[in-house]
Parts: sequence; structure tokens; C-alpha cells
Amino acid sequence: MRRWAGAAVALPAFVGGASLLGGAAELPAAGPPPAAVGPTALLPTPLLSVRRAPAWIESTLAEQKLTAALGPVLAGQLNGTSTGSGCVLVAQGSTVLFSSNPTQELLPASDLKLLTATALLDRLGADFRLTTRVMTPATTTANGVLSGNLYLIGGGDPRLLTDAYEKDSYVAGFDPSPPVYTSLDELAAQVKQAGVRVVTGSVLGDDSRFDQQRSVPTWEPVYESEGDVAPLSALEVNYDTPPAAPPTPPSADNSGAASTTTTVPGSPPPPPPDPPVNAATIFADALRQQGVTVEGGAATGTTPAGARLITQIQSPPLATELQAMVRVSDDTAAELLTKELGYQVSHEGSTTAGTAAIRSVLAADGLPVDQLTNLDGSGLDRGDRATCNLLNQVLARAGPTGVLAQGLPVAGQTGTLLHRLSGTPAAGRLAGKTGTLQDVATLSGLITAPASAPTAALKAPIVFSMIVNGPGYTKGQDLIDKVALVLAAYPAVPPLAAVAPRS
Repeated sequence: MRRWAGAAVALPAFVGGASLLGGAAELPAAGPPPAAVGPTALLPTPLLSVRRAPAWIESTLAEQKLTAALGPVLAGQLNGTSTGSGCVLVAQGSTVLFSSNPTQELLPASDLKLLTATALLDRLGADFRLTTRVMTPATTTANGVLSGNLYLIGGGDPRLLTDAYEKDSYVAGFDPSPPVYTSLDELAAQVKQAGVRVVTGSVLGDDSRFDQQRSVPTWEPVYESEGDVAPLSALEVNYDTPPAAPPTPPSADNSGAASTTTTVPGSPPPPPPDPPVNAATIFADALRQQGVTVEGGAATGTTPAGARLITQIQSPPLATELQAMVRVSDDTAAELLTKELGYQVSHEGSTTAGTAAIRSVLAADGLPVDQLTNLDGSGLDRGDRATCNLLNQVLARAGPTGVLAQGLPVAGQTGTLLHRLSGTPAAGRLAGKTGTLQDVATLSGLITAPASAPTAALKAPIVFSMIVNGPGYTKGQDLIDKVALVLAAYPAVPPLAAVAPRS
């Protein structure tokens, strides 16, 4: 018993030092020592030696080395002074490897989208789809003449795009993943396939599924002026980007000079029309490109009762839409899907109803919603708050192979991490949701273990979350990237053979 007690007392020193690996500090087995021991010979491992628990030793060493490496990186960085405030939580399985201020409520920026996506998946299901319909109260003659108006009815699909827009858009170039969108051109082709050749009336956009609040009242005005988020509408095409204006025909004096609208150099472009009007305009053009004549113009209107369905088109599955949203941090998609959740839960397509639904779903999941303030679905609002603990629990609950994890940007490869951490050990192994506001930087995600991880426990993915508020997002991102590189080096331990029993 005295020998075991002595080993137990000395164990902390062994775990932190080289004596554990070299074996010199181990107590020999009872009985006389061997007659001759060479300078490099090793004694058999005693029955009660800590070498008899190599997996535990590996995990303990790895955790200690991680803590020792993170200490200098984070020293004085998250204490609420001029260097900023923040939180960090790193876990592997049920083990918390490192934490700092894990329940401090901070501005989460776009990491809030992880909570929005989780609630949508849990309430609506991965296979849920959004539907855009084309209806009319008029009849169609045998020769394809529709005597009346055509209604394009929005179903809240944030990625209702023309093929040309998707091909040329920033999102498509930013994300090398396969395109995720609902083709308005395909919908126009379906109208023609349904037998419509002429529309004598107008194309009317109906966005009555949601409220008419085009933004969140507490947002910073700069979000709209910089194009961070489109006006919010249940019927939105090409993120409310207006179609290119056709060239004006030559003037009547036959001078050959085309008459154009004068724009003052440096002046902002004219605001786009209301989203449903813009959508109706683009759809009318798409119909004409299919050979369908539209004699009227484009406007907005509510579909009358008794209208008949001509055709409809569904979005990709919700899981695919959410993965695209997370990968490129699509603020417009997050907000429209938040309104859709409100519509599904309380029949009210509003931000207020949607954010309340997010909280109720997460609470039903057993997540600590007392650590959440969500005034929107995207994380743009500066009144939003979340904790590293909540974000970490959401990711751990989703699992490394779940829908949410599969949509996370990958360092050096996809989405908002396409150009970050390239050429480092984190590239290809770290997948995380980024967040950026004027003085906010965040990153929450997973890191797969290197192939050299010696035990099953150490091969489990790391789940981490980090939020830095102030003094500037550039410094915050630099700090987060330094932490990410430390996490990518985990577990920095010797091979299992070095600490396993020798006999």
C-alpha cells in the first residue's frame, strides 16, 4: 500500500515531465534488482505503474500541452480591457480541454446562424422545401392565350435566381461548391410547357406570405447601403437585384446616338423597385425569352381567391439551403428562413415570430436559451448575444457528420474560409462558421484529429467556439487564427508505444 500511495502522490509530476516517458522515476518491482543493469536497459513495468494506463496518460499529456500552448496566445486578450473581451471553449467528446469565460454573453455576429439553422432543421426537417407558384384567375384558350393576369407567388425562397445571375454572382465565385438555387428560368419554361403562349394582362408579384417589413428596425443603416442584406420579401429574385436596363433606341433625329439616362459620376445607383415588382419584372422577361408574349407590365398584387395553379417549382431541400447559407454566411437567406419558421410555427411570417420560434425550438432541444438574445436570424443586429457554451453545445449536438457540420466552410477550401489558414495544418481539417462585424470576430466549428492521434479518445474531433468583441475585427481574426493553429496541432504527444507497458 505504501508503494501505491507513493506513486499516486508523485503522479502529477510524472505527467508533466519527461520521467514518465523515460521510466527512470518508476518504482521497481518488489525483490532484488537484476544482477546487472546496462546504462540503456529498462526495468519491467511494475504492475501499479501509471504506464499501465497509457491512454489516460496520452489524454492528460495532450490536455496539458494544449493548455500550456493556449496560455501565451490568449494572455490578456479576453479580459475586457482595451484588448477586447471574449470567450473560448474547446471540447473533445465529454471532456472540456480548455475554457475561458464560456458563459459570457457576447455579440456572436454570424455565428448566430448556427442557432437559426439548428432550429429550422429541428422544426421543419432536412427535406422541407419552399414552393414558388404561378397562378391565374383567368382561363387559357386552346391556342394558349391567357386572357388576364399571371401571378407569381413567393414562398420565401431566398435563392430564387435566374441562371445568368447565379453564373455571374459573387456567391457562385466565392463558393466552389455546386450551385444551390431555384431556377426562375425553369419556372418560366414550365409555364410554356403548361400551354401558355400569350398573357394579355400583366405579371403580378405576390409576397403576401410574409409581412412587409423589409429590414430589422434596429439594424445599422450601413447594412442596406453596403448591400450586406437584401430587402426582405417572400418573393425575391436575384436578391432583389434589378435586371439590366435594355439600351434605349436611337433618338428620332436619326443622329445614330442612342439616348441614355444621365447618371452623375459618383452618385449611388437608383434604388431597385419593391421586391415583388422586381421579381415580376424579371419573370416577365424570362417568359418572353421562352417565347411567351406578355402584353402587360409588371406590378404587385395579391392572388385572388379561386385562382388556379398553372405550375410551381420547389427549392432544394432545406438541409441543402442551410448548408449553402452557412458556407457563404448568407444574411438574406438567414432572415427569410427565420420569417418562414415564424410562418410555420405561428402563421406569422415576421422576424419577431421567427426569432421567438428559434428560441422555443432550441429550448425544447434542451439548449441553454437563457444564454441567447436573438433579435434577428443572421447575427447582423448589434443587440444579439450568445455564449461560447451555447454555440459549442449546438455543434456537439449536431455531430461531426450532421447536416450542420457538412455545411461549415473548410479552412483554405470553401466559403468564408476559402482564403484563411491556407497552407497551415488547419487547412482541410478545420471547418467552422465565421462571423464578422465592425468590432466582432468569431469562429465556431470542428477540427478533425491528425492521422497520428494515438488513441481512440484523441482521434475524436475537437468542437470549439471563440468570440472576440473589440477593439477591431482584424485583430480578432488574427487572434482566432492563432488559436486555430494551436488546436490544429493537438494532440501533440509522443506515440503510444513510448508510454505503454514494456512487459
